[in-house]
Amino acid sequence: MSDKLCTRCKLNTVEDSYEELCQDCIDKTLYYRDLYYDIKYLAQIMGVSERTARRRAHDDKIPGKIPDDTRHLFKKDVIDEWDKAGQLIQISPKTPTNPLQEKALARCRKKDHSWLSDPKYDGIAYTSEQTTVKQTKYTVLVGYNRTCYFCKYSTFILA
Repeated sequence: MSDKLCTRCKLNTVEDSYEELCQDCIDKTLYYRDLYYDIKYLAQIMGVSERTARRRAHDDKIPGKIPDDTRHLFKKDVIDEWDKAGQLIQISPKTPTNPLQEKALARCRKKDHSWLSDPKYDGIAYTSEQTTVKQTKYTVLVGYNRTCYFCKYSTFILA
């Protein structure tokens, strides 16, 4: 047992070498949301099942896992950097199954996502979710958040 005190509550001593917080502070939900992704959310980001994400984490194919933690938590900043580097795409690439998806994937690889505004790709190469955006006190925009299947690029399209 170490003599270090928790950096958050300043009451309990810290036992784990990889954290500077006591177990009571680690167990608080808001702390997890601020600093960690859980396996369920990470699987959703990668576009794989939770079981596949656990297997890849077990094989050390996903960085940032908190050691000896049965809850499968991953450091948010490490995963975000990994995502920016495009590593999530390499882990779970969507393979095209029809000519329309092949066209979309070719444009996606060229960083051209203008096809997200074309309704013929809806449900085939991107997901669409209706949303509203409050622009000013008096202006509300109604449109769609469209997300590319292949790289998870997302954009807002006016309705």
